[in-house]
Parts: sequence; C-alpha cells; structure tokens
Amino acid sequence: MAVFLMVLLGIGKVLLVILIILAILVALLLFFPFCYSGTFTKHGDEIKADGRIWWLFHAVHATGFFHRTDGKNKKGGEVRIFGIPLIRLIRKHREKTGEPSGSQAASSAVRAGDNGRTESGEVGDNGRTENGEAGDNGRIENGETADNSRQDPGTGREQQSRMPSGRNADGSAKKKPVVEPGRWKYMPDASAEKTDMRPGVYHRKSPSPAKKLYARLAALIGKIKKKIGQTVKKLKEIGEWLRYFGTDDFSRVKELLIRQGGGILRHILPRRITGYVEFGAEDPSDTGKILGLVAALYPVMPEGLEIQPDFTEKKLEADVKAAGHFFLIVVLVRGLKIWFNRDFKALRKRISRAKNTGTASDSTSEETKKEKGAKRIFRRSRKDAGQAA
Repeated sequence: MAVFLMVLLGIGKVLLVILIILAILVALLLFFPFCYSGTFTKHGDEIKADGRIWWLFHAVHATGFFHRTDGKNKKGGEVRIFGIPLIRLIRKHREKTGEPSGSQAASSAVRAGDNGRTESGEVGDNGRTENGEAGDNGRIENGETADNSRQDPGTGREQQSRMPSGRNADGSAKKKPVVEPGRWKYMPDASAEKTDMRPGVYHRKSPSPAKKLYARLAALIGKIKKKIGQTVKKLKEIGEWLRYFGTDDFSRVKELLIRQGGGILRHILPRRITGYVEFGAEDPSDTGKILGLVAALYPVMPEGLEIQPDFTEKKLEADVKAAGHFFLIVVLVRGLKIWFNRDFKALRKRISRAKNTGTASDSTSEETKKEKGAKRIFRRSRKDAGQAA
C-alpha cells in the first residue's frame, strides 16, 4: 500500500510540474510582447523589403525578405527557435530523404527505355507486350499470329470479330431495325430454345422538325423562368439586408467593430515610422492633387515620416523603417468581446441562415429533378407493360 501511494505521489508531482511549466508558457505567451521591425527601400526599379518578428528575447525569431534587382525577384525567410534554423533543417532533410525531382525522374525513365525494359520488366525493344508475346512477330494477346489469321479463313466467329462494327460476316452493312420509340424489341437466340427471348438493341425514330422546335422553345422558356426566379430571389435577399442595415442592431454592431476592431488595429500598428517618400507625376497638377490628399491625412501621419513632392519629373522613391510591438492578451480580449457580443451573434446567425437557405433551396431543386425523372421512368414502364399485355 505504501509503495502504491509513493507511485501516486510521484505521478502527481510530475503532473504538477508539467502544469506549472504550461502555465508559465501560457503566461509568457499572453503577457510578453511580440516585437517586429521592417524596412522598405525603392530607388528606380530596385526594390528591397525586409521584415522580422521575435518573441522572448529572440528565443523565437522569424525573418523574411523580398528583393527585386535588374528585373529578378528573390525572396526567402527563416524561423529560428533558440538559434536553431528550422526551415534550413527541414530543407536539408527533404534533400536527403525526399523523392527525386521531376527532371531526375524523367532522365531515369529515359535510361530505362534505352535499356529496352518496361516497368513490369518485359523487354520493350523486342516489341513484346505486357503479356510477354512478341508484337513485332505479329502475335496478339492470346498467342495467335495476326498474319495467319488474315490468310486463313478461320471460323465464322473469328471472321466476325475481325470485321468492323456495323458490318456482317460477309462485309455487308447491317440493317438497322426500326421499332416504335419506348418499346423493347425481343429477338430469339439461335443458340437457345425458341421460348428463350433476349432484349436487342433498337434505334428510335428521329423526331420531326416541329417537335425539335417545340423542345428547344420549351427549354429556352424554362431557362428564362429559372433566371427570373433567381433574380427575384436575389433582389429579395438584397432588400432584406438593406432593411437590416437601417436597424439599431446593425448600428450597435458597427460601433462595436469600430471600437474593438479599431483598438486591435491601433495596438498592432507600428509605434515608430521614420524615413522619407518622394513622389512626382508627369503633370504637376496631378502632383499637387496627391499632395492635397496627403495633407488631409497629416494629423494621423507619423512624425518621423517625410513627404517630399517633386513637380519636375515622374518618380517614386522611398526609404522607410518601421518598428512596433503588441501583446497577445490585448488582441485576445478584444476579439472575444466582439465574438461573444449579443448583436454580433445575431449577425453571424443571420449570415449562416442566409447560406443555409441557399444550400437548402439548391438541394431541394436537385431532389425535385430526380423525383420527376423517377416518376417519368415509372410511368413509361407501366405503359410498356400494358402494351405488352
């Protein structure tokens, strides 16, 4: 009993240590900031963009870049955990144990073809098929020579198998049996008893031009009706959404998204932006218009960013650096406030109901088509059975 209690005590201690470690990791993940920085440079046709994000004093570090020089693009990235490059290790592991590339596979297939063997091991240069018979010697799959079969008359069944489709054994064209549409034609089997009847193939009579025209008009009218119905349904849905946008519920949802979503955006955006942007258009008046728009945004623009207009030539050059940080707990709390809000729940239910209604109507229409087809086949079978009786 004492040993059992000691084992339970040891297991409890291990679980307690694991829970404490998990709690510390979760607390660090929520309350320790994620920091990031980036640079963007453009001079002529040369573009360089670099960015990185790190957490817990660079214990987790990720970088990425995009460079365009002389019309050539170069991009890449790396993820390091405690200094260990994960992407590089994964790439090396794939190169060692991965499958060969497409060019290597193609070259190996070409070498196999030169040796004259197929995937199953049969010799290809000797003209043998998958069953091992020699194709160049004129043999077919069952081992009989095609040349001898053409020279010897053979049996009647063999002659018929060599005849093209739609021809009799003597080479004459087969006559197509004419049967009324919707009925089976029963033909006696020569190799069986007279009472044994088997269904045969029959050809329907071609409909008259009037019937063809009627069918096309009916199909066109059906398509027009369907399009009109879909358009009316869409207009009704748009009207319902427009009425909803004018209600107080949507106003509260809009205020919630502006307040909480704007708070998340302000918390994530860079805290420090420095550098300059120099721009110019072909027409100096266009440059002045752009400068007027920039002046309207001047109160919210970062202090370290300079805007330099150029009225002499068309150009766009920039050298900007940005840096910031954010806490995951802030993003999580504001996101949960949005998700569990009563008015936002009603909006989500409304969106899901609209999607489910469209899916249900589509499935109902498909089921209706299947039911109509089944009923039509059933009525035709009963009619054929009555005529046969």
